[in-house]
Amino acid sequence: MDVLYLFTTAFLATLAAQGLRPAAVAFFPLAVFLYFAWKSTTAFLVANLIAIVVAVVATETGISPL
Repeated sequence: MDVLYLFTTAFLATLAAQGLRPAAVAFFPLAVFLYFAWKSTTAFLVANLIAIVVAVVATETGISPL
């Protein structure tokens, strides 16, 4: 379950890095996921933030395109 959750968070972060319109689409679900992680545990929130950073860096460097 947590791996799927992290994958979805990373996908939304990758989508948000693609431009203004995709960022607008991904904003609300990403905010809800991060709020849930924040209310859950600190480790889960940190894992989500790391997933977001890794996904955006991988997308921007061309390692993992959308």
